[in-house]
Amino acid sequence: MPVLNAHPLAQNVRALQYAQSVQTVLLLLIQLVSVAMGTLRTIPLVNNAHHHALNVLEVLQPALDALMA
Repeated sequence: MPVLNAHPLAQNVRALQYAQSVQTVLLLLIQLVSVAMGTLRTIPLVNNAHHHALNVLEVLQPALDALMA
């Protein structure tokens, strides 16, 4: 049974754990995409998509860092 009036610190801990889980999933997904792109990098369209994925990571990283702070 969930506690309805959880202590604010417990809520913060859960929020931090959730943010860490999201960050881990995103990083694993990006690594998976990077490995897949590495095998297909000879195709110009795929190579271009890989650069776009890296650009998205560069944009998201400060937000992820802010969540972890």
